[in-house]
Amino acid sequence: EPLTDKTGVKGLETDFKDWIYYEGKIKVRAHEELDIYAGPNVPEADFRKEVEEAARKEMEEEIDKEEESVDRKLDTIRDRLEREQRELEEDKTELSQRKMEEVGKLAENVIGLIGGRRRSLSTSLTKRRMTAKAKADVKESEEMILKYEAEIQELLEEQQETLRDIELKWEEIARTSTHIPVTPYKKDILINLFGIAWMPYYVVESGGRVIELPGFSVEEGG
Repeated sequence: EPLTDKTGVKGLETDFKDWIYYEGKIKVRAHEELDIYAGPNVPEADFRKEVEEAARKEMEEEIDKEEESVDRKLDTIRDRLEREQRELEEDKTELSQRKMEEVGKLAENVIGLIGGRRRSLSTSLTKRRMTAKAKADVKESEEMILKYEAEIQELLEEQQETLRDIELKWEEIARTSTHIPVTPYKKDILINLFGIAWMPYYVVESGGRVIELPGFSVEEGG
């Protein structure tokens, strides 16, 4: 008693199941940011490989998004740059024409004065103003071109720095992992066999000493 009582043995089985519930924990390797988990039966190398592959995939997706974002900005700036370059060529052509007109008008006035004919100075001043404006337009276009080229260079440098930061970030993430203790649900604890096993021993006195000798054999048929 109470080991021969069926109710008592059933109570012991319940206690044993409770002990498993409270003490039977396992450590699960986890990378919660990547949502990857591995039980004790999964080799460490396999777990690390899965984490690294997932981190690389996330890194590549983030890099693709960054490159797409920068490419859109670059396309906008390059379109403006091309328009400004075309406008510069037009401004240079206009400036050249204005200069020729101004020189021509000046020559016409000089010849008129030599010939004793009076010429209106207002026309010459107008030509000069138009030349000055054309020259200012050329300068403005050249400054805008330099500005857009600087913006492109700055954007490319920022992109390279951002891409390096992304790579370093995901390399660091891939190196990190944790262990999560997991306890079983009681409904998942299945006991195939529970009972009392008797393993007899002989108590022998020999030479003033008490010795316990097993009354069974571990050999098959013993």
